[in-house]
Amino acid sequence: MFFPNKNQKPKQITTLYLPIKTEASNWKERKKSTAKKRPFSTLFKVHFYENNNGFPGDILSYEKVIFRVTEKSESVFELDITENDIFIPNNGIFVSIQILGYTDKQGKLLPNKKYQEVKTRRGIVKVSTTFRPLLPFTNEISEKRTFIKRIFLDNNKWIRYEKQNIQRSKLLAEGLNNYGMGLKMKVYQRN
Repeated sequence: MFFPNKNQKPKQITTLYLPIKTEASNWKERKKSTAKKRPFSTLFKVHFYENNNGFPGDILSYEKVIFRVTEKSESVFELDITENDIFIPNNGIFVSIQILGYTDKQGKLLPNKKYQEVKTRRGIVKVSTTFRPLLPFTNEISEKRTFIKRIFLDNNKWIRYEKQNIQRSKLLAEGLNNYGMGLKMKVYQRN
């Protein structure tokens, strides 16, 4: 997701706010806030990219920012990255979340495929695995700031998340065009 730099003051990102959506283990109770959640444990990695003409460019930091989310996590996961010293460049920054996969109870990554093999009349087709939690999208951000990169889509290049680039998206059909990630930052005064 792209975050513009609205003024030229130096800004350090201190916290990422990552909305997550957990699912009820019983489909009939899915709309109740007290419903028991479907258990999961998923490992994520955060990357920071420079703005290269409106698309994610070079990585800004190779420092590992890894976190784990479970069904017990809050609906907005707060990730403190103060110690990572990530400053927003003058022309903005891209923040990405990479799903690494499921983990065991201790947070160790489990070996699993990022796809399932499904037999069809035309042979075996690889279908991307759906990881939990779901990352909810919103229609409250008017600009198109969300980009995606998938191994099986557009030769693993960054593409803007919009109808002209993505076919058959229920989210886009409903007007949900951006992941609602947020950030908190320290703003410094120039002398």
